[in-house]
Amino acid sequence: MRSLYLVRHASASIDSPTRKDIDRALNHDGIAEAEIMAKYLRKQNAQINLIVSSTALRAYTTSIIFAKHFFYPIPEIRREESIFLNNAENDFSLLSSMEDVIENILFVGHNPSITQLANSLSDTSISSFKPAGIACIEFEIEKWELLSKKGVLKFYSDPALVM
Repeated sequence: MRSLYLVRHASASIDSPTRKDIDRALNHDGIAEAEIMAKYLRKQNAQINLIVSSTALRAYTTSIIFAKHFFYPIPEIRREESIFLNNAENDFSLLSSMEDVIENILFVGHNPSITQLANSLSDTSISSFKPAGIACIEFEIEKWELLSKKGVLKFYSDPALVM
């Protein structure tokens, strides 16, 4: 059994003409959202063996908040530039290449690719991930290279549903 926790980064600051998109930080609400959802995921008894994050500041900061709640070493968060490209096919390829010793992955990315990825891997459709939204998809596979649309959506939640 393998579990994939797909997370959309929490709410970020508005674009600024002097700041690159990749450098947008979480805003005050985003920090609170990430905290709420990390606590929620802990209550679901989630196990995390690897955190993979977009290189965007807002996604990486979301990852750090989750890492702290799961006592995951922050230096071991795997930052992947390809996730920032916001392409579900690239995300799928990345996940398919994960080491087989890893059973539970927390993957922090962006919309629309995070929603597209969830819908391509699970038996249920999610209309659109909200900021800090989480989907848990479970797979009866032995290796990540066997990843396919045979996953079962165990849950989707977001801050509005938890509060």
